[in-house]
Amino acid sequence: MNESKDLVKIESGLPVLASGGAFDVDFTDIKRITPYTLSIDQPMTQREDIKPGMIRTVETGQLRKEVKVVLIQKPRETRAYEIGEFPDKTTLCFSRDMIKPDARSQDMQALVCSGCPKASWEKFNKTKNFKDAPGCKITSQTVFIDYDLLYPVEMYIRGKSRSGGLEEGLQQVTQQFVTLKMATGSVAWTDVIMTLTTEKGKKNNNYVLKIKDVHPLTLEEREHLKSIIALVGAQKAQMLARIAETEAAKSRAAVDDEVTKTVAEAVVQSEPSQRAIEPEYVGEPSGTSEEI
Repeated sequence: MNESKDLVKIESGLPVLASGGAFDVDFTDIKRITPYTLSIDQPMTQREDIKPGMIRTVETGQLRKEVKVVLIQKPRETRAYEIGEFPDKTTLCFSRDMIKPDARSQDMQALVCSGCPKASWEKFNKTKNFKDAPGCKITSQTVFIDYDLLYPVEMYIRGKSRSGGLEEGLQQVTQQFVTLKMATGSVAWTDVIMTLTTEKGKKNNNYVLKIKDVHPLTLEEREHLKSIIALVGAQKAQMLARIAETEAAKSRAAVDDEVTKTVAEAVVQSEPSQRAIEPEYVGEPSGTSEEI
């Protein structure tokens, strides 16, 4: 069975097959590729088939000890304050930009993330008690291309896997970027390959992410990945084009609104005698106090 063929999930309604490790597809007909999700099986994971320390492809159940990948883009960080215990957790406040709470938060804990008590490590640094760690957790959404599956995958990384495994791995990636930049003059995220694996944490039985074998793509590895890298690159270009068009539309709308406002103000100023005079309010206000 060709796993890369079975894992293709492209939201265009078109059958897209993998042939000899390469996607046989017209990029212009593809709307969006949805990455699959990687997770780490933990001793407390509520599944019958768990194998602690193994990396699971959630959608297929495939388990691997090591996964060879290349990064597609810089990891995207978000943060969220949750209460309750899994699976009954409730998200009260969250931020998509790490600067301020999202307007859709159920209960904003502060006006900005900086200085929010729910994100402070001050108490934990004094007690070293895990229960005193900040309630607002940072998650890094990291998107890769899976070398063996020839398909995009993503991980939502937090805790020690983020502050230890991911950050240490990214430092190695950065070092490789510097070397490549000096040698070639340019560098892309997909120029460096690495292996994801796990190791048992020092303070509990949970497994944390570890990144190893970070190195520039060899010619053989680059040849193996070139089709899926081109496909993902086309998707990113389409996405950026849509974002640019949306921003341009917003700018045009803002300019139109400003022009309309300016013209209206000019008309009003040119005809002062025709302006209605608002009477002074003397009665009881209508509506409830909450509405006023």
